Amino acid sequence: GEGDVVKNFLKGGLIILGLCFLTGISLAMGSLQQGAGTVGKAAKGFSLEDTQGNKIDTAKLIGVKPIIFFFWTTWCPHCRRQISHLKEEAERIKNAGAELILVDIEESKAQVSDFLQSTSTSFNSLLDRDSKVAEMYQIIGVPTFVIVGSDGIIKFHDNLLPSDYPNILSKR
Repeated sequence: GEGDVVKNFLKGGLIILGLCFLTGISLAMGSLQQGAGTVGKAAKGFSLEDTQGNKIDTAKLIGVKPIIFFFWTTWCPHCRRQISHLKEEAERIKNAGAELILVDIEESKAQVSDFLQSTSTSFNSLLDRDSKVAEMYQIIGVPTFVIVGSDGIIKFHDNLLPSDYPNILSKR
């Protein structure tokens, strides 16, 4: 009956909260070696729609300039904190000659656009609606940063943007 629907909905919500919470624990302990298997490998290009409805093909950028991919969701508190950190770092990222690409996982264009507008963020975000790209990049939890060098090789893959990222970006 109706009670079961509510119970199942709550259970689903708790699982999602649990995932975000687990990500928080792994952030604190640095214990989750997520995506470790991707570092040193060539980054794969993908094409996704952004919040403005444009198709963006990352293959055109990979191997041309360094890229910081930021995988996130609007409901994750750690992602929200990282977005405000990225706003502070935007100029530094640009000066390092890198491209910052946000990839939202499994949320609607409206959800993501509304969130970005409400936080007066000038960032655009790609929409990984079926999480195919997240799977391709072995994303276990959000937030996740994947740094790709200008040589197209993945140099870094973890939950926090490292403070020495400009060095990682310039690594050959």
